[in-house]
Amino acid sequence: MAPEATHPQKEGYNYKIDLWSVSYVVLEMWTGQRLWSDDEAIMVMFKVYQKQPLPIPSYVVLSDLGKEFKHRCFAMDLEERASYRTLATSILGASRGLGI
Repeated sequence: MAPEATHPQKEGYNYKIDLWSVSYVVLEMWTGQRLWSDDEAIMVMFKVYQKQPLPIPSYVVLSDLGKEFKHRCFAMDLEERASYRTLATSILGASRGLGI
């Protein structure tokens, strides 16, 4: 759940909320586990609301493109979060079949 989804009255719905959610699933696939897997769902929502950084296990090594993807998709500030077009043309376009 994106930070702004925990208090939607501030910004309202935005497609960048969906981008956060899809990216979260991708990050779970990279790590092979649910992030904050030791916490109950309400605690995870609280951590996201507090804008705590996403926990990446030490065994997960991201390429430069992977780091850029994470940085752009999980920006806490909605205005700083990448758009789908930005991802398609810069990050995902740059990978061209290479592992992210």
